[in-house]
Amino acid sequence: EKASAQYRRVNFGLTQNCDFYARQIQLDKTGRPTFLLVSSGEEIIIRLNLSGQHHVMNALAAAAVARQVGVEFSVIQSGLEKMQPLSGRVINRTTKTGATLIDDSYNANPSSVAAALKLLAHYKGLRILVLGDMSELGKSAGAYHRQMGELAKALTIDKVYTCGDLSEETAKAFGAHGKHYSNHQKLILALKPDVQKNV
Repeated sequence: EKASAQYRRVNFGLTQNCDFYARQIQLDKTGRPTFLLVSSGEEIIIRLNLSGQHHVMNALAAAAVARQVGVEFSVIQSGLEKMQPLSGRVINRTTKTGATLIDDSYNANPSSVAAALKLLAHYKGLRILVLGDMSELGKSAGAYHRQMGELAKALTIDKVYTCGDLSEETAKAFGAHGKHYSNHQKLILALKPDVQKNV
């Protein structure tokens, strides 16, 4: 605390009492946010190429840091709008059958799965969570997997399909429409009819 007192501190968030904040957040049909970035009486419109409202906070953090080192708002706007998603990190793909796949396969963790679930809830139609085990979660691994099932249920996701020792907890926590499979092949066979008939 003493060391930080030597420096100017700025904060960011979704409320007007922050130095950098977002207002008028809107998501397009694929969950990509557009919002007004506001700071020191200036406003700029930001249109992100990243799906999920959680990216608004990431953009605000980046803008706050860039502005502190003298980067102009127009350059910040351009940089944020040029960002592209990292492969396997909450990105949208369209399958051969025309279904939308939200891919969070790269080292998934509770936060990224929660973000993907909130994005999935934004879509219309049949919404299915397909989840394998999230690794490196320590002693709380079972609890984290249960939380994902509970969150999917709270977000009114339609079905949950899981494969893996830990992810079975997700299917159980989700309830009647949570199904666990002993291997990938069985899960894929179960998933195919749902994906094909809802295209």
